[in-house]
Amino acid sequence: MGSGSSTQTPPDASAKLDAATLEKMVGPEIWEKHGKKFFEENQKDGTVVAESVMRYAMMNDLMPKNEGVKYEKPVELETKLFHDVYDKMPDQTGKTIAITGSTSGTGLCLAEKLAAKGARIIMLNRASSRAEAALAKVKAAAADASLVIHVDCDLQSFASVRAAAPKVEALGVAIDVLVNNAGIMASADVATGDGCDVQMQTNHLSHFLLTALLLPLIQKAAAASGQARIVQHSSGARSMVPKIDVKYMGKNGGNLGGDAPGANFQGPRWVRYAQTKLANLGFTLALADQFKEKGIANVMSLCAHPGLSSTGLQVRNAAEDPSMHGNYDSMMAMAQSVEDGTLGILRASVDPNPEIVQGSLLGPQKMTGPAIVMDAATEAARVPPEDRAALWQVSLETVGLVDFFNPSAEVAADAAAAPAAANDTGTQAETAADSGEKAEVEGTQAAAEPEKEADNSAL
Repeated sequence: MGSGSSTQTPPDASAKLDAATLEKMVGPEIWEKHGKKFFEENQKDGTVVAESVMRYAMMNDLMPKNEGVKYEKPVELETKLFHDVYDKMPDQTGKTIAITGSTSGTGLCLAEKLAAKGARIIMLNRASSRAEAALAKVKAAAADASLVIHVDCDLQSFASVRAAAPKVEALGVAIDVLVNNAGIMASADVATGDGCDVQMQTNHLSHFLLTALLLPLIQKAAAASGQARIVQHSSGARSMVPKIDVKYMGKNGGNLGGDAPGANFQGPRWVRYAQTKLANLGFTLALADQFKEKGIANVMSLCAHPGLSSTGLQVRNAAEDPSMHGNYDSMMAMAQSVEDGTLGILRASVDPNPEIVQGSLLGPQKMTGPAIVMDAATEAARVPPEDRAALWQVSLETVGLVDFFNPSAEVAADAAAAPAAANDTGTQAETAADSGEKAEVEGTQAAAEPEKEADNSAL
């Protein structure tokens, strides 16, 4: 709940507020209309947590906005949690970790930090100047710069994903961890060259295809070391829709609700985004089900979310949807740093803690905080078995696979089209997102603004 002005410094997200403090913070008018009832319904031991106040305000158009301010640069925030956790992670010498969406944000942070621990890093990004700069940055941080490799992979094109897989195979290494980090947020209602929603193809469908194509290399690593991992990157937006709707996974791009402004995280842009983030969790659970059915115990299907993390993702979204400037300007001071937002995928990728089991989701309990293993029953209920099965089947059909575990048995028409499209993404929305990034891949403005690439979800 806001006081109508963004000049007031918001409290720490974990702060506990008593009634008098909350009334002073929101002002008498909002207190009488909303705050008093909210406090009475949500207080525990005479206080409410600041983060719950912020969430309520966001969803009820009560966040303070400074209409004259544009959110054009990520807020720089102190890292509070990352270093202690990272220092306890094991040495990664001899491991190979492939990461999509690694030109900025959480993907770049993960690549740098694991390279510093000795891992071979395969950066799966769309070819761009940003990808070149990110490659140089990770090499500079690496224990051995020769082990950091870029492979072209544009998640806005199934043909590009198919072309990337043999390039990775040609490196002659098994993959210990595949991190499907890339993603874009609240982009316009446009179709890729493959006919899919630009967000769903970037955030879920291309990762589904990439995982199938690289699975033999992942299983090879698992056979050699005893375990390999596949990590999806979801977000808190997975809770913004009640269930998966498979129409968003079909070739319906450009016909999924339009482009009404998304202020207060409402409207079709955010519904499409939330569907992709629930799909990330759904894919994790569906793949875990498939592994159980096939007796594959040495490959773990895991998921993570970053909480509210201050990356360039919000800047890109506000540039495309100006209605969001005021929201971000007022709320991002309560976010956490990129490094703290990376904790979920860091732990999912390399933490040997036995509490991490098949299908686990790791991230902050609320919008910020330590990355913990989330309650399994709660997360499983978000995508029940019948929805996982539907997601699996529609995803297979959309990406042109007959059998996930035998990707060479592709749908003939799609397989024939792939070579011709390999060098021409033809994306109506060429989301400039490093389709290798949350990827921040970028959205419909990619052609005009190629420097905008995405990294993963910060919401």
